Formats: sequence, C-alpha cells, structure tokens
Amino acid sequence: MIRGYEYPVGAYNYDDYEIFGGDFIQEPNMGIIYFQEEFDLEAAYGEYDKVRDLILQIIEDRDMLYNITPREFEEVVECVFISEGFETQLTKATRDGEKDIIAIKYNRGKPIVFYVECKQYGRHRTVDVNIVRSLYGVQMSNQINKSVLVTTAHFSRDDKEYAEKQNTLIDLFDVDEF
Repeated sequence: MIRGYEYPVGAYNYDDYEIFGGDFIQEPNMGIIYFQEEFDLEAAYGEYDKVRDLILQIIEDRDMLYNITPREFEEVVECVFISEGFETQLTKATRDGEKDIIAIKYNRGKPIVFYVECKQYGRHRTVDVNIVRSLYGVQMSNQINKSVLVTTAHFSRDDKEYAEKQNTLIDLFDVDEF
C-alpha cells in the first residue's frame, strides 16, 4: 500500500508505504507532477519585463519602494523569490487571507511551502505585532511550512521577539534587509 499526503491542495507533504507478506526490492516513490493549464507565456514575459525594470529602478533609487503601489511591491517581492529558485503564485489583490505570495521550493523532490505577506508602509512606520501574529496563525491553520513577512517599514522589538519564539517558522525582512 502506497499513500501520499497533500494538505493543503497543491502542497505535497510526504508519502509512506507498507507491505504485508513480502519485502520491497526497491522502496516505492510517489512521482508528483503539478501543472497549470492554460498558461499564457507571452503575458507572463510582459509582466516579468515590467517588474524587472521596476527592480532596476529601485536598485538605483531605494526611495522608489515608497512610490510604487502595494501590488507592484508584491510583484517585486515575488520576483526576488523567483530569483532565489522558488516557484511562486501571486494571490488576488484583496482579501488574500494574510498571504500575498505562495512560494514553493523543492527539497529532494518534495515541496516546502512558504506564505509571504508584503506590507508597503512609510519609511518611518513600524509593523504592528498583530500582523506578525496573524500571519503565523494563518500559517499554522493551513499547515504551511514557513511564513515570511516583507515590509518597507521596520519591525518592533515585539515583532522580532514573537518571530524568534516561533524558531525558524517565520522570517521577517524589513526595508534594510530586503
């Protein structure tokens, strides 16, 4: 008997196997293939070029981070995750359930799923600890491997202490680290 566990849908967690009355010559392996139908490659390249140009502008002038829309900030963060080898999905612009990006990186063929929340605030603002707690709560309720909060602002001591208590389950990146 071979079983594979996938929760939430699209996030393969693990598989196991049992045999009764015999031995495996070779351990079975669940070959998982995920794909998206009707993918518009031309539209994707157009968006990629737009975001790439925006990133180049931000590299030359960091103040650009404060002059773009929140959605453009999410697209920039998504591009950074893609450049780090993640497969990503940008969620809808509103009522996204405390996750702007779902990022997946594979380790030995198994996906590690990240929820990424992006907060574009003014440069002198501090992120409220309730936002960090809320993101972590969504992560735990959906049984996701890790969550990341990226902001153009700064984190308070309470934010950092709360994240540290969760061990490695949540990462915080402020404007200086991003």
